Amino acid sequence: MRGNIDFMPLIDPQKDGALGKWARSADGITVTKANEATVLRLPYLPPEEYDFEIEFTPQGDGMNVNQYIAVGGRSFAWKLNSHGRQPPLYGFELLDGKFAKDLDEAAVHKPKRMESGKRYTSRVEVRRGSLRALVEGEEYVKWSGDFNRFSMEPITRLDSDGWIGVGSYKRGVVFHRIAVREVTGKGKFTRGTVQQANNTAQPVDYAAWKKDAIDLLPLIDTQKDAVGGTWVAGTSGLEATDIKCMSQKIQPPYRPAEEYDYRVSFSPIEGNADVAVGLSATGRSFAFFMKRYASDHCSGFECINGKIIASGPTARRFPHLELGRRYTVFVEVRKDGLKAWLDGELMAQWATDYHDMSPFRVWKFKDDTLLGVGCSLSRVVFHEIEVREVTGKGQFTRATAKTSGVDDAFMRDIAESPAERQVIRVVAKLK
Repeated sequence: MRGNIDFMPLIDPQKDGALGKWARSADGITVTKANEATVLRLPYLPPEEYDFEIEFTPQGDGMNVNQYIAVGGRSFAWKLNSHGRQPPLYGFELLDGKFAKDLDEAAVHKPKRMESGKRYTSRVEVRRGSLRALVEGEEYVKWSGDFNRFSMEPITRLDSDGWIGVGSYKRGVVFHRIAVREVTGKGKFTRGTVQQANNTAQPVDYAAWKKDAIDLLPLIDTQKDAVGGTWVAGTSGLEATDIKCMSQKIQPPYRPAEEYDYRVSFSPIEGNADVAVGLSATGRSFAFFMKRYASDHCSGFECINGKIIASGPTARRFPHLELGRRYTVFVEVRKDGLKAWLDGELMAQWATDYHDMSPFRVWKFKDDTLLGVGCSLSRVVFHEIEVREVTGKGQFTRATAKTSGVDDAFMRDIAESPAERQVIRVVAKLK
């Protein structure tokens, strides 16, 4: 789901938790005191049409997990695994004042119940005169009609109609992701937030960022820097060509600063389209990985406390990387944690001092202190590989323009564009 407003950094569990005991944890937003109904209001009034998506892990053997929807100033609920029914019941309610168990017009029974400890995704698509609910990408309910027929139960009211939120009934839940994509119109934040514009196309002003960025791509020597697979430099970029290789990896001759931004643009061409962005901090290597194969398409940082993506705390499911499409990954590495965006959408974040980070064996690079890129059973073209130093200075591991007497301040004086400065670097390297 692209162009999201990510609510995870905006939520204040103390202010927004209306029922139940809510807290922020390493895995997300958690409700633990769930003897009855629980409610977490989002500081936001949605627009006319929108998509509302959550990722969550139910805890224990309780009952339903809820998304609270709002349309035209009216709030109501989408309930998953509700009312203790067998087979499990999923539905919108109250419809004409009735629960889904009593009126199945906007509800469906499904054979599998929601399991404790298993991660799920639910998305509700709100359109003019219609609703569509999907669980794990499968359409469960499609309904159309008059929204005035819906109402909220008194026990779970969200202060006033028109709000949206999440919650549960007699069940603890960890919400890993809560996001909205505005389709028609603009929503309204109900209090000032740091990230009200989190649905911007880029996490930074790229033009300004690039002025201080180091272009690593022309510094790579495919013979010296390849760690696995077959790599070819072409007009479109650096291509990993061995589709039969489980672990194609390459490392630019650069050791990053203490804090930095890393930007990689790539296009999967053939195969699995499993792509890794190799990272390093405090002498430890790890990766931001985008996994396309099988049914559990996901992205995230690995390894965290020895856990790979699918079982790790930053796992985020998404449709998959499309062959032939160009993508851009942007990763912020800071002393207190990590954030990763894919095409401007925040995909993963993790608070850490890096003691818990380690490489998965497939993405174990030759040098733990260098950056890298890679892919598995795929043909991928890497168009751009750039880094910007934030705190401290990086180090080139062999002679480059940086170590050949070409000063950046001098280049800024004589060259107007990053492209011109890069030409100077490359020419100096050749000399």
